[in-house]
Amino acid sequence: MAFQPIPLHELLLLSLFNNEYVVSKILNETRPQKIHAFMPVTRLFQRMFDLTGYQHQHNTRPDCVRNVLESSPVALIAWIYDKYVEWSDQKWCKFSEQQQDTYCSPKGTNNLTNQLVWDDVITTACLYFLNHRVRSGIDYYHKNLGMAYGHFLRTKTPSTIFFAISEFEKDPFAAVNVHKYLSHLYTNLVYYRPHPFGGHFPGFEHPRVLAKDIADFLTIIDV
Repeated sequence: MAFQPIPLHELLLLSLFNNEYVVSKILNETRPQKIHAFMPVTRLFQRMFDLTGYQHQHNTRPDCVRNVLESSPVALIAWIYDKYVEWSDQKWCKFSEQQQDTYCSPKGTNNLTNQLVWDDVITTACLYFLNHRVRSGIDYYHKNLGMAYGHFLRTKTPSTIFFAISEFEKDPFAAVNVHKYLSHLYTNLVYYRPHPFGGHFPGFEHPRVLAKDIADFLTIIDV
């Protein structure tokens, strides 16, 4: 069963159809530019509708998707390949040699995108297939997607919890102004660093950058 529409989706749809008056009343915001800054709808819908179809399939047809992926390693590799390519930074970054050593993973002849290589796809597929974890990977979406897009997006964390954001420009979720939105939920934001490169998989694409962000965050909170 698909998850029920939640207020955030309804606001996005209203904004999509230029119903700024209704949206402004709900958000208690009368300045259109503020609404657009909070909800960049054109960019959001263009990217998110294109890239999140797999979530809807996992959520509404988990058995069908699972049976296909469990029966064929090739199908699983293709499924993972699509996500890695589409959700990563597909533009080649113009780094100097020194910056390459600082920010990037070693390049090879089997690169899929700027920093992702085939080994990443094969390794991930093996972890799922050989350990029989396709079912649990799909069930995660089927059982939790409603909460992720509903309860999670409306729940504020206690101010005692430290929070950090490491934002990579080509991550599709960057389209929703992650920093502005999450700062409403996580009030104790002590670290924010945007990067003009990288996608949804910084651990693969730019592991050194992500590691430095984590280390800097831990330094701030004195851990």
